[in-house]
Amino acid sequence: MGKTISVANAKGGVGKTTLALTVAGALAAAGFRVQLVDLDPQGSSLLWAGNRAKEGRAPAFDVTRTPASGYDWTVYDHAPGLPQKVNTQAHVVLVPTILAVNDYAATARFVQDLQASRSRFLVLPNRVEAINSNQAGMLEQLFAGQPYMPKRAGLERATNAGVTVYDEKSGLQSSPSIRKEFDLVMDALVALLDDPSLQRVYDANGRPLSK
Repeated sequence: MGKTISVANAKGGVGKTTLALTVAGALAAAGFRVQLVDLDPQGSSLLWAGNRAKEGRAPAFDVTRTPASGYDWTVYDHAPGLPQKVNTQAHVVLVPTILAVNDYAATARFVQDLQASRSRFLVLPNRVEAINSNQAGMLEQLFAGQPYMPKRAGLERATNAGVTVYDEKSGLQSSPSIRKEFDLVMDALVALLDDPSLQRVYDANGRPLSK
């Protein structure tokens, strides 16, 4: 039985597709058989796969609308929406969020629903700009000791080019440094799968109650 990761948030515009592709790329680079299931009506992951094929690149992992058996890992790229559409499909949910008040308020509500259903999840601050004092403050107060993804143009360029930073020939000079950052995210996801005691608990405002 394969393992599943959902990349989801009720809030749109938080980088779900790019992160889902990067998760799938990381797993494929580690030698696993991976499928990415595009559940977003916009079909951005399917478009990525089409761009990759046009460039003559072999698929690193399969991208489809419907999950199939026989895979080590299935990664779900969700449309913005409610968590009850996520829980039954995932062993762990990756919840990307932007560190801005309105964005994080929506994430906090989503997290409360995940907690009510006893889902395992990792909240991931995404596109973080360390020079932004507000974001730096939120990062320190809410996510101390947790991985986060800085704002990196290389990730978006990879998506637009039909590659991930885990492709051996991505053509992106920044790929090695981004991989080091994202490896920490993957380590946290896998650790949470193996040890549910690592699950953080959040209050209604999205503040951590435990680590």
